[in-house]
Amino acid sequence: LQRPALAKASLREADLLWQKRVWRVIDVNEKINHAFTNPERPFISILLDAADREEIQLYGTLDDKFSTPLTVEQRLSIAGGMDTIPVISLDDYSSQYEIVPRTFNPASVSRYRVQEIWYVDKNSSRMQVRILGIAPIVDEEDEMGNFLFEEPLFWVYYPATRNVLARERAWVNDNETAASSW
Repeated sequence: LQRPALAKASLREADLLWQKRVWRVIDVNEKINHAFTNPERPFISILLDAADREEIQLYGTLDDKFSTPLTVEQRLSIAGGMDTIPVISLDDYSSQYEIVPRTFNPASVSRYRVQEIWYVDKNSSRMQVRILGIAPIVDEEDEMGNFLFEEPLFWVYYPATRNVLARERAWVNDNETAASSW
């Protein structure tokens, strides 16, 4: 898809009657949200690929104000770091160890945290919503597979990501005629 993101109406601070910051969670296991886990192109893969191409910036999770950009090393460690694996030589059957980066499993993302601003615009006298950021969430487990806690991987500043997401197709319940962009 080569379409640009739809233009947003400008919003002046003087036009705000009321505003509130809201955090919501999108559970990808719910049927309505299955587009996030499309096997051809999961949403998390879209974000990570765009970050690799330096089209979007990923931010740390220390706060939710998009103040700490992730470094390249931090971005690469999202998959969980490095593994040391033995490599056996077929010539003399000796083993040497290699350090290889772990590959990220898109299926490990179980939810997305969405940060929004809900506001009342006095010009239109309507309540409206603007998405500020999206954070993919993974479940951390112990060695036995028991749930310990959930952890956001990073934040993405949504207004800066809109053009990238407008070019990506979002599949809706295996219905190609209902496909739209993210």
